[in-house]
Amino acid sequence: MSKAIRAALSDPKATGQAPYAEFALTLYAFMSRLRAELAERQATEVLFCSREGQFLTRVFERYQEGHGELERIAAHYFLVSRRSTLLPGLGTIDEEEFAGLRSSFPKLTNAGFLHSLSLLDHIEQTHLDLEAPLDLAAIRTDPAVRHVYELRRKEQSSLLTGYVSDLTGSEDGTLHIVDVGWRGSTQDHLTAAFSDTRAVRGYYMGLVAERPIAHLDAKSALVFGPSSDSYRHYRVLKHFKMIWEYVLGADHGSVAHYEPDSDGKSQPVLDPVDVELADFGEVVGPMQEGIFETFDRLCNVDGFDSLSQTTLQDLVARHHSRMLFFPTSTELSIAWHRGHYANFGEPWVKETPQRIEVTAAQRLRNLGGLARHPGRVLRGFPPLTLYKLGLEPLIPIVGWYRQLREFPPKPLAKLSRLRGARRQR
Repeated sequence: MSKAIRAALSDPKATGQAPYAEFALTLYAFMSRLRAELAERQATEVLFCSREGQFLTRVFERYQEGHGELERIAAHYFLVSRRSTLLPGLGTIDEEEFAGLRSSFPKLTNAGFLHSLSLLDHIEQTHLDLEAPLDLAAIRTDPAVRHVYELRRKEQSSLLTGYVSDLTGSEDGTLHIVDVGWRGSTQDHLTAAFSDTRAVRGYYMGLVAERPIAHLDAKSALVFGPSSDSYRHYRVLKHFKMIWEYVLGADHGSVAHYEPDSDGKSQPVLDPVDVELADFGEVVGPMQEGIFETFDRLCNVDGFDSLSQTTLQDLVARHHSRMLFFPTSTELSIAWHRGHYANFGEPWVKETPQRIEVTAAQRLRNLGGLARHPGRVLRGFPPLTLYKLGLEPLIPIVGWYRQLREFPPKPLAKLSRLRGARRQR
């Protein structure tokens, strides 16, 4: 079985492996668990949240094609975002404390606050100092903000409801949504927006809990999270999440809000962002094609679905660790040059950086810093840090160290367990 999977992960027509090809195996495990959980809850349709959901919808449909014996679940691409769903679920400006937004972005400005509610472009005149730290008292007493807030709140609530009804073909029933992760904030906003009419159930590749996750009983983490106690190899999978979002990019901007078209039907309004759209055409799109081709070959491996979840999870973690511990030069370059735009909280664009050549003297200083503070490098995605410091020759050394920590040989694993038992005494 493992030999067949390794063969599927390598394209026999290519001179080398496609970038992040093993990600296809992670996606297969995700789709396998997702399809099983949806069937268990008797779901007849599922909504894949943008933007990561664009590629995930395609992968899910391919998974279903390879399992024709199973009853098909209708998959819809759901154009949605944290920003487009926040305002519809809020109360009046006087009763609302905006706790979720403020806790996620403690350094929010007045402009960032209004932007997150998609109100900034609709307020023509205001007495607010937009660049000042968030002042809720001032916002609540500003006549222009009060008027636009209440007008847009009711309007966006109606438009979101109409968009979801058109997408699903119904006005009630549980919404089964799929997203990459990491806290399920969009689901929280949808739960508030549909509190009187629909339940919302979320399915995620991973959940990460630096602080308590809301509505956790209605969220399923299918690959990792929310704690290392409940998932095997949590560290391997969690620390790669920054690349996951990039690999699962889409060919369009994020959803800002909803507006009616000429027929009165609700349509998403997208936020165009050049840095991410350029990245998609040049890097992400071709990379996704390679991953999809690998996923397609995995769907043809006989007996794959007979593996237990524990075996599959171990298999995924081991192959996933190759991308984390031993990335190719192409994969490192992709990780380094990725652009990013945040359309929620304080909007910002991470432009594609240019790598500055590191001199020999700088390498020596960086090596000394690494020797004094190894912990700063040996967490997260160390190869990228070593690449930035000009210490690429250390990548395989650090990789083998982390690989042995995560997947110790059986004698070492047994010794580690014995030491742990002695400490407990």
